[in-house]
Amino acid sequence: MTQEFLLSVTPVEGDKYLIRTEHERMSAGVPVAQEIVTWQVEDWIEQAAKLMDDPLLGLLRSGTPTSATPPNSSSNSNLVLLGQQLYHALFQGTIRDSWLAAQGIAQNQHDILRLRLGLMDNRLPRLPWEVMNGGDRPLATGTDVVFSRYQVGGIPAYVGGGSCGPLRILMVLSAPTDQDQLKLHEEANHLREELERDRSSHQGPEIELKILEQPGREQLTQDLEQGNYDIFHYAGHSHWGTAGGDLYLVNSRTGLTEALSGEDLAGLLVNNGVRMAVLNSCRGGHGATATGDSIENLADALLRRGVPAILAMAERIPDDVALSLSRLFYRNLKQGYPIDLSLNRSRQGLISSYGSHQLYWALPILYLRPEFDGYLHNVGTYAIDPIDMMNSPMVMDFESLPMDDFEGVMDLSLDDDYASDRSTIADLMQGLDPSPTSMFPSSTPLRQSPVDDLLVLGKSLQNSGDLTGAIDAYGQALKLDGQNAVIYDCLGTALQQYGNLPEALSAYRMAVQLDPTLDSAQANLNAIRQGNPSRGSQIESPGQAAVFGNSKRRQKSDIAPFWKKPASIAIASIAAMGLGFGAIKLSEKSNGKNDPIVAVSNDSNTSNSNTSSSDISLLVATATEEFNKKNPRRAQESVEALLNQNALVAAETALTAASSDQLNIHGISYLRGRLSWEFAAQGNTLHSPQDARRYWVIAAQKQSNNSAYQNALGWSYYMEKNYDLSTSAWTQVLTLTESDKTSKDRAMATIGLALNYMQMAKKDSKKSQSLKVEAVKLRDRAFKARPDDFTEKSIANNWLWTEKMIGDFKELRSL
Repeated sequence: MTQEFLLSVTPVEGDKYLIRTEHERMSAGVPVAQEIVTWQVEDWIEQAAKLMDDPLLGLLRSGTPTSATPPNSSSNSNLVLLGQQLYHALFQGTIRDSWLAAQGIAQNQHDILRLRLGLMDNRLPRLPWEVMNGGDRPLATGTDVVFSRYQVGGIPAYVGGGSCGPLRILMVLSAPTDQDQLKLHEEANHLREELERDRSSHQGPEIELKILEQPGREQLTQDLEQGNYDIFHYAGHSHWGTAGGDLYLVNSRTGLTEALSGEDLAGLLVNNGVRMAVLNSCRGGHGATATGDSIENLADALLRRGVPAILAMAERIPDDVALSLSRLFYRNLKQGYPIDLSLNRSRQGLISSYGSHQLYWALPILYLRPEFDGYLHNVGTYAIDPIDMMNSPMVMDFESLPMDDFEGVMDLSLDDDYASDRSTIADLMQGLDPSPTSMFPSSTPLRQSPVDDLLVLGKSLQNSGDLTGAIDAYGQALKLDGQNAVIYDCLGTALQQYGNLPEALSAYRMAVQLDPTLDSAQANLNAIRQGNPSRGSQIESPGQAAVFGNSKRRQKSDIAPFWKKPASIAIASIAAMGLGFGAIKLSEKSNGKNDPIVAVSNDSNTSNSNTSSSDISLLVATATEEFNKKNPRRAQESVEALLNQNALVAAETALTAASSDQLNIHGISYLRGRLSWEFAAQGNTLHSPQDARRYWVIAAQKQSNNSAYQNALGWSYYMEKNYDLSTSAWTQVLTLTESDKTSKDRAMATIGLALNYMQMAKKDSKKSQSLKVEAVKLRDRAFKARPDDFTEKSIANNWLWTEKMIGDFKELRSL
């Protein structure tokens, strides 16, 4: 099965856009979300245009990419950077929360997650959203998440039912004599050979191919009307234009170009029930190098008329790449995969064939109507288990693979033919581990099961510092053998190194429960309970030693600090394998009543260094249990205690147990804002002050008479240099605390107002002196009310103070 996650992006004004989830098509349990964001779209388009118009991509279609072509590492790294920028710009705030929830649900149910992005704008489609990169790889190249675009609005597509008979493809070859000559016959022959290969043994649909060479408009129209085709495949020239772009056919009398507009082509396809158009031509889709707001392409026209699926190219594409893409795509489609998964796998095949330094994999753009599930055939006839879809080997185009430049590809299939890939896995292990002989000592035979090899992979990744990769490898092993104590033991050590002690505790408990004689797990479990854990156990079980041999561990200093890594990756990995806190049994700490939520104050300072790791583990477990028992007040107290100990990762872990309704409680929203505020202050790019402000707005809206919420909101506005809104929030604090003139919130709000006056004095030269006088009066009033709050030590221990605020405060103090 597949899970759906649809996002639509609509322009609001200027550079502001509304992102929202389309909840009608999403799974139960995924929270509805929307955000208004500000994007520098023109800057991104400029970056993308430079990357996608790289000289390597500027070859004519007759050009041949080879292994001798020098890698453009600069372009590759810049493309990764742009992909990360697009990913974090799209998935922020509540949208990110909803996305992580959808990923967790899909992983836990072993389903593919289908990400569909709808863009209502004439600029946004020009961006290469296919390169979005969440950290380890582009989203559009995996098998757990598949990616496509859709057009918001337009004529609804008639998708009909899946074909019960063979899939029928009309392949049109068009090379007018006045255009650059292409390898069209070679493409057709390769495709015919591919479809004929293994015809008797494959499990997918039968595919019938008709090749139509050099047709004019009349012949094309006649064939479409009579053929009852599912797929229209065009190989030739196309270009942007003002009427839905142009596709070039051949005039039967002159042999010269006969243009067919995108609008006319769309009418032909829709009227004849064609469900997919494959435009293996240049610039059939949206591209960054297009110029002019009125420029349209073939995909625009087909989308408007409701063609269910369109595969088009963003930019010029070399002939050999076009051949490889066609072969890969239909090879996957023939195996019964849906369109979007087939393309994701094909992109990975292009990376394997040409290397990631070539940008060819980013050129194909897939548009799928939201109501279309991507299956061109009857799913019941050729149903494929989602696990098989995700775990089956990537199909690669070895015929065009530049073997001299081949760096090694691991084909980690988990089927009966697994043993045939063992030598490849061994080579990969050697490439990952800086000491390969320790991984495969001469006296240690290769392991005989995929579980053991996954353990080896996890160990190697763990030794090299890739803890999230190790956690994922151990998670895959648990999917194969969920009763293996050694796997849980290994997982515990990786989680411990990552700094996620609550989950490490749970993993060790599972290991001991499954095998009470596993001394290493018991020792690590006791160390965490006693508050004396090392970041990564030094104890190996006999079971680990049997699998790994005498593997060497990296020292603590060699491992990237866990706070530099996104905690959500580890959490998602654990969610995928169903490992949580169910194994931890705690003594009852409350009377079981659902007490009303109490408001949170910011009176607590942070960073109590006397708190042990066992205390933190207990707090996380308590919060998780109370969320599950629908006691959000108790859970809130534990989360706040974690934040007061500066245990940010643990607090974020605890909050993942909250339901969407619980997350919207004003006290929980306030703590979520505080978490984002503190993470951002530490340089965590997954959080921002804007995230904090959004949560605090929710909290203040639900309880407007809470001075802590208004005070925090004021500081978030101050950091955004929105002095009018910060003044409004802090004035509200003064009104709320009129009866307690020495309250902490009142003193902080007073200092905030003083800083506002100081900032306004810099902008208004005429009133500068009088504004400074008011700033000094307010400053002195706050100092008099709570002098101890504004010492250097108190400020350093108060989570609310950021580096910028401290700098401004020093300036205020010097007035």
